[in-house]
Amino acid sequence: YQGAAQDFAELLRQYPDAPRAPEGMLKLGLSLLALGQIQEGCVTLAALPRTFPNAPASINDRARAERQNAACA
Repeated sequence: YQGAAQDFAELLRQYPDAPRAPEGMLKLGLSLLALGQIQEGCVTLAALPRTFPNAPASINDRARAERQNAACA
């Protein structure tokens, strides 16, 4: 997951307006959670709808569900 998290973070740095950027942010959050970096993963998932307000509902729904599963504040 470490390599995936680095790749998704790089994707967001280089291509923040790419059509798949919201999905990349979701996967970055999931990778951070899988690495045990709970606070960072929760912050990333919480920021997704603010960063990408026009993201597909399925991505926002998944981010919300994963935040609940991780017991994010």
